[in-house]
Amino acid sequence: MSVSPVSSGSNVVAQPGTFRKDLQSLSQALQSGDLAGAQQAFETFKSDYKATHQVNSQGHYRVPKQVRQDLSAVGQALQAGDLAGAQQAFATFKSDMKAHQQAVQPQVQAETSASNGTLNVTA
Repeated sequence: MSVSPVSSGSNVVAQPGTFRKDLQSLSQALQSGDLAGAQQAFETFKSDYKATHQVNSQGHYRVPKQVRQDLSAVGQALQAGDLAGAQQAFATFKSDMKAHQQAVQPQVQAETSASNGTLNVTA
């Protein structure tokens, strides 16, 4: 299934895969110890995220408070030049995000199946 960017006037919203690519770039930079690269990747992620959520403020996907706090901690550590702190905060973010995705997966499957006229919930 291919998802095209959504546009509103002259604003183009990032595709869902864009966030994943931004986070992969951030992860790779952190793993390799590239502070400048991590700072740039984080800024790109932030920019893409803000552009998407300004246009689509009523999106169905809500980022949990803990995940937002984790990302904030990554940003603060990068801004302070604290590579080890950014690496630790990013590891926490990944862990919390994975737990969140596992918690919402049955709900997403149910909503997807319901929209197709059937209800098939798997846990």
